[in-house]
Amino acid sequence: MRTITLTPLLLLIALAVSACGLSEFFTTESDINAPTIEVSAGDVNLTGTVTATVDDCAFDGICALIVETDSGTYQVNWAEGMMGCLGEYTGDVAVGDTVDVFAETREPGTVSICGGEAYFIRKQGQAQLPLTPIGEEGPPMAQPGGETLNLTGTVTATVDDCAFDGICALIVETDNGTYQVNWAEGMMGCLGEYTGDVAIGDTVDVFAEAREPGTVSICSGEQFYIRKA
Repeated sequence: MRTITLTPLLLLIALAVSACGLSEFFTTESDINAPTIEVSAGDVNLTGTVTATVDDCAFDGICALIVETDSGTYQVNWAEGMMGCLGEYTGDVAVGDTVDVFAETREPGTVSICGGEAYFIRKQGQAQLPLTPIGEEGPPMAQPGGETLNLTGTVTATVDDCAFDGICALIVETDNGTYQVNWAEGMMGCLGEYTGDVAIGDTVDVFAEAREPGTVSICSGEQFYIRKA
């Protein structure tokens, strides 16, 4: 019979296999097919200090506060693209302020107040915005002009840099003159319907509210819209 001599290296490998088992050295089919754990989106309450702001909404549609809390740092979105933001945020928050946030999780480290009217960013000590009961007249800022207009015309230019003064708009030439049709106004979001698929030269139908002579807006109610004709 041939004698097998174990070298120190072979002896070490044999001891390791014996102690740990072969399962530590091989991946089985069940390991490959094991389901991954998915993190479900949910609502979160946060309290923390604003350490920075993301203000150039025109770049990718996102404006946000960076908030440092006891459980980590969060990006709290208060604007997301052209569809407006339903949550409550007055915009009077600065770096260094402490805020209370009720928001919806977008991804790890990012939350948003845009998905519903229940969400908010509030500076600590700030009272909740008053709600307007159904059937009662809203606050003056909700109805700046009071008059509503139906317009049909051709888009001749666009105002896209919302970050400059909060205004994004289409310039629309109609039979009755040229109008600036706002589809974004500051940090409070825009309730009207606008998909953003309109280009210069397109004909649009507009139902909007007068702001001042030559300017209308779709932002103060869900009944207003800009639609490509």
